[in-house]
Amino acid sequence: DMPAASSCERRPLAMAAVCALALPLLALPGPAGTQSAAVGRTAWSIAVMGGFWAFELLPIAVTALLPLFLFPLLGIMPAQAVSQSYFQDK
Repeated sequence: DMPAASSCERRPLAMAAVCALALPLLALPGPAGTQSAAVGRTAWSIAVMGGFWAFELLPIAVTALLPLFLFPLLGIMPAQAVSQSYFQDK
């Protein structure tokens, strides 16, 4: 008998499954009369972050920082605009 895989060994598979299950969201249309694919990419990002949070695949602090990387990478928002939300001097 083989021992059961630990949760750390299953984590990459679970992360890939969350990302794959959210893929249909990429096909969401933008507002009427536009060709904005950013709506689907934003929905996909939110679904992935929600899945990572709900299944505790990453620490919440790391999950909260995902938009810093995902939004510029997916062309949703420029990095400067995203980072201003995280690093405000007040």
